[in-house]
Amino acid sequence: MILIRKVKSIVIAVLAAILSTIACENGFAGDTTPPVVSCGSGPSGWVTHDVQIQCQVTDPESGVREQNGSNPYFECCFNFDLSTYVEDEHEDANVFTNSITWCNSAGLCTTAGPLGPFKIDKKYPTYECDTLPSGWQSHNVSVHCSAQDWGSGLANPSDSSFELSTPPVDGYEYAELFTPGYEICDNVNLCIFINSMGPIMVDMKAPQLAGCDSPDGNWHVDDVTLYCTYTDGGSGPTTQRISLSTNVPASGSDENAAASAHGSEACDTVGNCAPPPPDIAGNKVDKSGKAGQSADTKGPIAFCVQIDGKSPTFTLNQSGATVSVSVSDSGSGVEAPSVSIGVSTSTPGNNTVTITVQDLAGNTTTIECPYIVDYKFGGFSSPKGKDPNDKSTSPVPSFALGSAIPIKWQLSDANAVFIKDVAMVVSLKVAFNANCKGSATGEPVELLTTEGRKGLIYDTGKDLFSFNWSTQGLKSGCYNIMLGLNDGTVHELIISLAP
Repeated sequence: MILIRKVKSIVIAVLAAILSTIACENGFAGDTTPPVVSCGSGPSGWVTHDVQIQCQVTDPESGVREQNGSNPYFECCFNFDLSTYVEDEHEDANVFTNSITWCNSAGLCTTAGPLGPFKIDKKYPTYECDTLPSGWQSHNVSVHCSAQDWGSGLANPSDSSFELSTPPVDGYEYAELFTPGYEICDNVNLCIFINSMGPIMVDMKAPQLAGCDSPDGNWHVDDVTLYCTYTDGGSGPTTQRISLSTNVPASGSDENAAASAHGSEACDTVGNCAPPPPDIAGNKVDKSGKAGQSADTKGPIAFCVQIDGKSPTFTLNQSGATVSVSVSDSGSGVEAPSVSIGVSTSTPGNNTVTITVQDLAGNTTTIECPYIVDYKFGGFSSPKGKDPNDKSTSPVPSFALGSAIPIKWQLSDANAVFIKDVAMVVSLKVAFNANCKGSATGEPVELLTTEGRKGLIYDTGKDLFSFNWSTQGLKSGCYNIMLGLNDGTVHELIISLAP
């Protein structure tokens, strides 16, 4: 009996559900009220994320479903969300959510949304700063910057225009100063950091006096010039000299003349200046021609004049060759600041010439000056190699490994007269060069041994020195050929040997 009652209750419930569904699908003629939507509230100010509003739709009379949704069944109620969408790195003060339309089975509809407006800021503040100054600056440097935020706005309104400055360094000089770092935030706490900017070179220190010349105690026939040296570790120059001169009247004499800078200052390149150096007294100046000469017992100072830091070099049998001496005298003086003398160029190699100079008081100084006499080297006519100093990427000329390679060259003097004596050739060496450029990396091997020297000839028909180099037994690769002459010069080229 109990089982029959339970089955009866289940059947009645199923029939009620079927009838309810049929009624919802065919509409409830008696339902005149559209679905009811209720939503929560959203934020009133700026936020850094999209807004999501929780909502509920109800229709207990005929049920409800989303108009364009995938669910075909009507229900009494649904919970759903309405959301905004703003792309990353964007900001918008007028954002609305999406909207959803809900309908009941009677065909009455209600649209939820769009809700808004909301203010959404997903973009960091932006900034720009002036270009850093180049070179040395004479003052502390301030770099102007400006920041913007078109969303929630700058948390600190003064960030719209501000300065980032190097630390004060009055009286000092620094080649690597940096501005401090700085953080900029908007009102939703999106922040960006400006890194330290630099290096900036600031020089606020004048050149420093390192020392000054002292009077030499000798009489001088003209005004004396001394120098004070200044150093600078900033904008430079690294060193500079300020001249101080005496000013003794013509035909006058003063045994305690003061040398003065006459207001001249040592300044660096950004305008920091040291005060003029103090006068230097105690200089002996005699423009009368009497006191100075009688007191001068020292010979003049003489220096051999070099060319580009080297002894003068001439070609064999060159005419008109001269060597010069620079002359100075702090006593009675000299007639001319330099003296030149003709020299012989008939002997190749290192030579010297003796030169004697004299001051106005008759004191003399003798000095030996070196000079060099070279052959005129016409280059290697064979083989055609590459200069070791050639830094181009052109390939090194290649020759067959195991072959005999003729090495030929030409020598002449300044008058185009050929040099024919094989005794002028001191050495002929070859050395392996793993780099195929520059100096050889291997140990040089002398080709002109006692036996090998027999192969060195002078071809009178072509006016060329000639030597056949056998490459039998050598390994492949680059080799430096080095020709040494009795004038002290060495001439090189690079070739390559390949199987």
